Amino acid sequence: MKLDGQFYLKNTLTVAKELIGCILVHNNSEGITSGKIVETEAYMGPEDKGAHSYNRRHTPSMDPLYKNGGHGYIFPIYGMGYCFNVVTEPENMPRTVLVRALEPINGKHLMAKRRNIQEIRTSSLKNMTNGPVKLCEAMNIDNSINGINLCGDELFIVEGLDLKTDDKILTSPRINIDYAEEYKSKPWRFILERNEFLSKKFNKKINLFKVLIKQRSKIKMSLVINTTTPEGIVLAADSRQSYRNLKGMARIGSDNAMKLFQINSRIGVGITGLAFLEESGVLKNISKFIEEFKRGPEIEELEVEDVAVELYQLFNEKYHWKEQLIMAEENIKNDLLGKGCELLKIEKNAYNINFSFKNPQGGIEEGVAGVDMIELLVAGYNQNGSHQVYGCYIPGEIQKRRDSLDINNEYGSSWIGQGDVVSRIVLGFDGRIANVQYTKEAMLVRGEGQVFEELKNLEYAIQWGTMTLQDGIDFCTLMIQTTSAMQRFSDGINADPGDMPGVGGPVDVAVITPDNGFVWINKKKLKYGKNEVELD
Repeated sequence: MKLDGQFYLKNTLTVAKELIGCILVHNNSEGITSGKIVETEAYMGPEDKGAHSYNRRHTPSMDPLYKNGGHGYIFPIYGMGYCFNVVTEPENMPRTVLVRALEPINGKHLMAKRRNIQEIRTSSLKNMTNGPVKLCEAMNIDNSINGINLCGDELFIVEGLDLKTDDKILTSPRINIDYAEEYKSKPWRFILERNEFLSKKFNKKINLFKVLIKQRSKIKMSLVINTTTPEGIVLAADSRQSYRNLKGMARIGSDNAMKLFQINSRIGVGITGLAFLEESGVLKNISKFIEEFKRGPEIEELEVEDVAVELYQLFNEKYHWKEQLIMAEENIKNDLLGKGCELLKIEKNAYNINFSFKNPQGGIEEGVAGVDMIELLVAGYNQNGSHQVYGCYIPGEIQKRRDSLDINNEYGSSWIGQGDVVSRIVLGFDGRIANVQYTKEAMLVRGEGQVFEELKNLEYAIQWGTMTLQDGIDFCTLMIQTTSAMQRFSDGINADPGDMPGVGGPVDVAVITPDNGFVWINKKKLKYGKNEVELD
């Protein structure tokens, strides 16, 4: 029996689940094709950052979204083809269900012809409709019928046979929507368990080692490095700014972003992590907030610690990370439930969430979740001639890195951002060593402090106190260039391949000395042809 209009007016999550097992039918001049719906995703409209209609966005091609439930919303995707969505709920509530995968039933040869599949074998049949673009191509669904009434006789959905008793509908986070921020983890994908036509296989086993590494590497884009020498301070930064596209894939947005800023005549700051923050409903580049801060009253009178504290307070106020952390706790519960896990313990700390759970195989695992970070490196001279370097972490705390008044802590190098290559070169390891099972076992036996104390023996014995200012410039630029080159030739680490090459573009370098203050050694300029302009 064909689904009637009332079916589509129900809650979107209900529709997404109840569509599993139903039959999508397309009857056109070429013939009839049909397939069982085995995978869907719900998109919850204005509040869902993964939805086209987020914040009630409305373009002419999106008109069907704002109609009564029971219409088709079909849109082109990345120049590859089309995606078919079922519009749900009453008029002006722009929510949809994306049909992600079908199990072919009728018209298999016609589907194969449209998909340019020469011979229907088991392997090719599985690949024919196991994705939203694939199924649209196989079913001849495109935007020429965008807005079609699904209660008509051309494109419609009929009730399926009752699911078998051992069939199970599972939920998981939606696919390829990292751009949706806190909404990317919502368990709004519905699948028919063990079906061979899913667009992406459902893996109940959670690899927490990968989760932890991704949690850290995701936010470590760009690299800022400081070297403090007896002659002065060096600050250097790359220029890469990356983002997640609508498909959820990491992309290089710019190799010309500013990550290094002069605050006053004696102090500079470098920034990594989140590139944009929302203010009054509009996304703004982090650099805009820094530039506004620089124009504040009495900026020249600020000392190094003052700048660190005020920037820390500024970004703590602008970045609503506490609300995101609260939502993350609920997302963890939903995600684990959707993966068939039993949550054993969850504990929200000041800046992250620790939890433990029993996986479907009965094993006990632990996890850590948090939000993306903004990192600042503030360096310079105070009015009395002393120098200091501070690291600021939002969420997190302010840490003093260098101080001319602290014996044995006057000179050295500090870095923020994607510093794994620098850490391996200078220290002999990076922080992910704590996730290696052998290291975990050693920590249980000898204690975490003792293990890291012994690891310090791997650090290169660099005589920072004998470095000249030029040595500091050479060291900083070498570290950034080496990181960029290493990312070019590598694909992450074996435990978590596929890292985004987050460091690249021109290297900006500035020095700060007691006599001359902040001086740019190299700074990007605006270019057109042979013309170059510096706005400062």
